[in-house]
Amino acid sequence: IQIPCQWTGEKQETPIFDQYLQDMFGDDEESKTTLMEFLGIVLSNVPGYRMKKALFLIGDGNTGKSQIRKFADLLVGRNNSTGQDLDDLEKRFGTSLMYGKRVCGSSDLKFSAIPELNVF
Repeated sequence: IQIPCQWTGEKQETPIFDQYLQDMFGDDEESKTTLMEFLGIVLSNVPGYRMKKALFLIGDGNTGKSQIRKFADLLVGRNNSTGQDLDDLEKRFGTSLMYGKRVCGSSDLKFSAIPELNVF
């Protein structure tokens, strides 16, 4: 996947994103690092199935958690991401939407009882 961007290789200042991380995580540097590592995996050329990782952001509503997913979608391009609820993965052919994608997720997990998570 080649993403159209203007990469200069030089460090860029990101004051708005830095403030967003500060607002979301405060002084929790470990959570900030984890999020940045996850986004790095999304952008890397390592096949996603090899990572076997998931990221769950838990907290009060309207705090910017779903914006991370939207940001990841924009980073890799809409054609390289898909939205799917966790319980849909367990259905027949539930993983078919994930084929060839870099990001799969749901901005808001609905409350539901999932009897098993074999696929996940």
